[in-house]
Amino acid sequence: MPESLEWGFRPEIGAADVPDASADVDEIHRFANTLDGYRVWGDDRAVAAVSEQTMTRVRARAPCTSILKLRTALFWQARAARRTDEVGPSLMPEEAMFEPEMRAPLAQLRDCIGTSPVDLKLFAQALEATAAAIPTEGRFVESDLRDGMIRELADLADALPNDPLAAAEVNMGQLPGWDPSDPPGKFDVAWGPGDRDRLKREATLLAEVKWSDHNTLSHSLWDAAKLVAGLRSCADHVILVGGWPTRVWDRAPCAALYRPGVVDYAELAVLPGEWPSLHQRSQGRVLVLPRELRVGQLATVSTQRHGEPWELRAVTIEPAAGGWLWLNRGLIQGAIPLEDRDPLA
Repeated sequence: MPESLEWGFRPEIGAADVPDASADVDEIHRFANTLDGYRVWGDDRAVAAVSEQTMTRVRARAPCTSILKLRTALFWQARAARRTDEVGPSLMPEEAMFEPEMRAPLAQLRDCIGTSPVDLKLFAQALEATAAAIPTEGRFVESDLRDGMIRELADLADALPNDPLAAAEVNMGQLPGWDPSDPPGKFDVAWGPGDRDRLKREATLLAEVKWSDHNTLSHSLWDAAKLVAGLRSCADHVILVGGWPTRVWDRAPCAALYRPGVVDYAELAVLPGEWPSLHQRSQGRVLVLPRELRVGQLATVSTQRHGEPWELRAVTIEPAAGGWLWLNRGLIQGAIPLEDRDPLA
């Protein structure tokens, strides 16, 4: 086992931390337990669902490029093996070690760690090309930014062998963490298998786009909730895209959603008046939210509009290990830790 690896959650790992193909099963189990899947995804049902969705792709030899999801699959297989700190896999019956089920996602993890996924590279290229075409004067609205990105992604897809599809306004239907009778609205951008019906179930990348000349940054709080649900459902990566004048970026508290690192999402959501307004005006009702988000920088592009500097940012988001909240009828105020919720209440 690599000396740098310790027991307990490790939010970030490098190639040197991942056991190689010849590692014994004890080492693989130790590595699997460096992710606390329950804190990341909320509870055992969420962990199981993310793991099974990931393992379905792994078994079908369909690449998964989400390091978090592959680690989740490893963590869940280790839980399924009923591993404890006192009893290692070597002391368990062979059929209880889940060794083949753990080596498969481990192999994919080794393939993708330390490299930028092709989908994310293409998305960044599309964003930069779209930003270069934004006019300095005249009308340019949010839908223009979204549609420009779709066109650029479609052009890039033509050179790929698997013929992926980029589509706007994709309705994914019911999503984890949202009221089944009141799901969220459409996603601005979806990318995945080259068929719109499949895209609704198997999109590998989802994005929400915001563009405004005044401070609407708090709207990204709602977008983040949708995107996390899309990540839980099927996507490998989910992306927030936002364009505002530099003066807005400099003063808006919710700009923290677009800075690399771990952000206290719950703290932003309880800013006075923000979440209740979004809850009232937006489509869908959220049931659960992560307390924290891990934000990764994808692209930052500077531009000019009407004589002032603007900045266009794109970031990836995923739940961090801060646990989850069970909302109070869709509201942050009165929310309780998910682990304290009585499922029979």
